[in-house]
Amino acid sequence: MLMNLINKVVQTIPQWPTGTELQILWALLCLFFIIVVFFFIIIFILQVVAFLTLMERHFLGGTQCRIGPNKVG
Repeated sequence: MLMNLINKVVQTIPQWPTGTELQILWALLCLFFIIVVFFFIIIFILQVVAFLTLMERHFLGGTQCRIGPNKVG
């Protein structure tokens, strides 16, 4: 009885891909992970550039000794 149930369950499971199908799936999976990693690297670089731009503006603004535009006129 239990063996019949196990056999029915095993027969309903589709076969795993083999050969060329497996190579195509593996290539697609690798391509997907490469795209995801590339996306995260680009996002990280953009965040670093934005932060460095803000820090540069903050530093350069602090080095200027001048009366602001709202105080002169």
